[in-house]
Amino acid sequence: MFLWAGGVIVIQLTAKPKPNAYETRIIQNQKDDQESFERCKKDAEAGIPEAQYELSVMYAFGSGVESDKAKSAEWCQKAANAGHTEAQTDLGYKYYSGDWVTTPDYAKALEWYQKAADAGHADAQWRLGIMYLYGAGVTQDDAKAFEYFKESAENGHRSAKYKIGWMYENGRGVEKNKDQATFWYNNASRQNGIYKVKK
Repeated sequence: MFLWAGGVIVIQLTAKPKPNAYETRIIQNQKDDQESFERCKKDAEAGIPEAQYELSVMYAFGSGVESDKAKSAEWCQKAANAGHTEAQTDLGYKYYSGDWVTTPDYAKALEWYQKAADAGHADAQWRLGIMYLYGAGVTQDDAKAFEYFKESAENGHRSAKYKIGWMYENGRGVEKNKDQATFWYNNASRQNGIYKVKK
């Protein structure tokens, strides 16, 4: 509606403009995220480890709630204490990297990685292999690194397969074996859909 005021045309908005299709999707997603957060929080507070870990992730990325690293770590710890292997691995990484703690704590990282690895978590096994390969908070040990990479690879971890190939190729933690190196490189490559390594 147009009004005349002191020789100036004033446009008076009588209704809010409707959001376009893209904005509507964003608004809907935000609403969905908020509802998901509320449902997840209710289940987490009821002691469900899967919900506790999911809530940790939501706080970490600000999904349906404002990002809060302290709350993310708190819920991750609760899920880890309840035996949730993904949370244990995530918590191990937080200690290993120093993310969300003041300084890296390799001893705690090792503790949480070990718990998840013992339960068969492939990524935790891979991360333990990395710690032993580079001597990060532990005595450097190629043989132990190889063992953890092998366990991880047998559980389907692509990077562990590649690392085993590298260890066979370079004789690290295991005798050099070109055929085994090629086998593991190819195995990792097929999983990644990249290329085939030739002998």
